[in-house]
Amino acid sequence: MFQLFLRARAHNYFKTRLGDQEFKARSADRDVETDRSRVSSILEAVETALHSAEQEQSGLSRRVEDVLARAAVTMGNGTDDLFGAEEALKGGLVRSIHPPEELLPAAQALAKKFAASSSSSVAAAVNRRLMWSMWGAQDPLDAVTLDLQCVGYLAAGADAQEGIKSFFEKRAPNFPLKPSKDMPPFGPWAK
Repeated sequence: MFQLFLRARAHNYFKTRLGDQEFKARSADRDVETDRSRVSSILEAVETALHSAEQEQSGLSRRVEDVLARAAVTMGNGTDDLFGAEEALKGGLVRSIHPPEELLPAAQALAKKFAASSSSSVAAAVNRRLMWSMWGAQDPLDAVTLDLQCVGYLAAGADAQEGIKSFFEKRAPNFPLKPSKDMPPFGPWAK
């Protein structure tokens, strides 16, 4: 009974809307191109949503990794808990473990390796400071923007010129700038 009533109401509705024209359902040979365009726009919206979700998940994963790394670094700071060398090595807080008699030679070898590095000490200091100070930035774009500003500033400096010159002259660089006085005039170290 209800179906008959609904059919009659639908018939009256379409008759008033269409006038003398007859309501026609789409035939089996409907416009394929129209369907494709409608479906493609829906698929595009779904793809965009999936891409946004993947980016959000990636960002959240990086945040979780950062939080876990900070927790590992600061583990024990708030308490008097101590952990052994094996646990520090396992957690990635130290790079190697040495017996007491081998510790000084190993530290000296590592210091010589750092001293023999052919990178600018100012560039290394800027890089280290940016990593630590921008770790908790609200927006990764802030860190990237500051990094690009630093790259532009350092690329125009004496260390960059010395690096290029020493490369072409096939010799070790002698970088003139020092982190104690030649850091960029902007950034977290300038505050």
